[in-house]
Amino acid sequence: VTHLIAPIINNKMLCRFFGSLALVLAVATTATALPNERIRGVNLGGWLVLETWIKPSLFKGKWAWDEDGVWAFSDKSPDEYNYCKLLGKEEASKRLSEHWETWVTHDDIKTLAEAGINHFRVPVPYWIMGDIQEDEPYVTGNTPGLPGSSLYYLTRAVKWAKEYGVQVWFDLHAAPGSQNGFDNSGRAGKMLWDKNMENIERSVKVLGDLAKHFADEGLQDTMTGIGLLNEPEYGIDLDKVLMKFYADSFKAVRTHLPDVSIFIADSFGPERFNKVWQTGGPEGWDNNLEPPKEDDIKAKPFHRQLTSGLRGQQEEEENNSDSNAPLFNFRDLERKLESVDFDGHEDHPGSYHKSKGMVLLDTHVYHVFSDDLRMFPASRHIGRICLWDHVNINKCCWDGDKPTKLKRMIGEWTAAFDQRPSGDLEYREVLGKVHNMTEERAAYLKHFVYSQMAEYESRANLDPESDWHWQQIEGWFFWNFKMELETYREWD
Repeated sequence: VTHLIAPIINNKMLCRFFGSLALVLAVATTATALPNERIRGVNLGGWLVLETWIKPSLFKGKWAWDEDGVWAFSDKSPDEYNYCKLLGKEEASKRLSEHWETWVTHDDIKTLAEAGINHFRVPVPYWIMGDIQEDEPYVTGNTPGLPGSSLYYLTRAVKWAKEYGVQVWFDLHAAPGSQNGFDNSGRAGKMLWDKNMENIERSVKVLGDLAKHFADEGLQDTMTGIGLLNEPEYGIDLDKVLMKFYADSFKAVRTHLPDVSIFIADSFGPERFNKVWQTGGPEGWDNNLEPPKEDDIKAKPFHRQLTSGLRGQQEEEENNSDSNAPLFNFRDLERKLESVDFDGHEDHPGSYHKSKGMVLLDTHVYHVFSDDLRMFPASRHIGRICLWDHVNINKCCWDGDKPTKLKRMIGEWTAAFDQRPSGDLEYREVLGKVHNMTEERAAYLKHFVYSQMAEYESRANLDPESDWHWQQIEGWFFWNFKMELETYREWD
């Protein structure tokens, strides 16, 4: 790392970039927060929308490993649709009410708040308000809002968050027909959300109904953000379908919560959104605006020099491919960072923000779901954050060389980089063969996380005399707040 940093550490703007990492090193390990700090949040995943790998014990009796390591009911997708269908509504309601009661507790909220977490992002399903058609097996546990219902437990958690001054942002994770075919959309397989106008109308309605519910509950100062749709498939027509849905949902939500922040997903293609909501809402949609060229948005000197350093580092790694070799010596890096004169707060417009009334584009950053990236030597993952991920995030949101009012956030990221969630990993835990957490790995993971925090709290460089600019990022939500299996402790 020292040979990577040394050639460029004197570059003033780059020092500010790495200085943000120094700021994280100084602040992130304490519960003392800066005034009006960035979003530093966690996702409350695996709670109101099921994902088997987050809490496998919930599926005991329908999906489980047998003594030969075979996954029972292998012909059915382990998603909430099949969970409820196989159990039946009565048993599903019983199990899920107990799960909603116990998976997110008051102690969880207290512990996270005391650790310095200031936001929660909560995945919610479209059926939470009771919109369940006859052929849909989903359950709400009870009449929505009454004890035992998923809405009751969500509302209770928001009230707990209010006790500790934590903001809550919910996100429509599961839409009718599935917006992406993932298990976390409620039903894995076909993506049918955009094939039926009724699906879209039901999605708009539940967003408006939830906004009204929290306004009626007097929780508008805690429920301050709403995500309109999680990870819609890239192939959904942006102009004719998605932007119309976003505009209708924007109005439905702001009717009841006029100051709520609204975030939309980039569908893993942020460059497509430069022309979206440039003035901070649907009225800013303008097909005639030209997106910036890539050369105009990436940090030219930074990328040129750092890429050169990484190339040398990669060659060294390839020549020394011993998997047991030390991953990183960060002591020299920390000394370098501590010596940086970081004076970058005041002279960056909008260095900090209030967590209300914003409109944001949400990007999710994972290395672990790519076969190619999982093969990277550990050190290259940090280089990728500073290079490719940095450039990809900064492909939006620009009008020429100036940022638009569509701000940026990172709604999901994690510490895991080489162990993709899988049945094989989970079965290893059944056999008592969970991978060891060595001191070296723990130290690397700590700095992998710090590096991401630094990038995801980047302050803007908009100096007109500079030939490279980057966007301000308003903050981040880590996935996940907790996991049941030790196998997945790097997600916890």
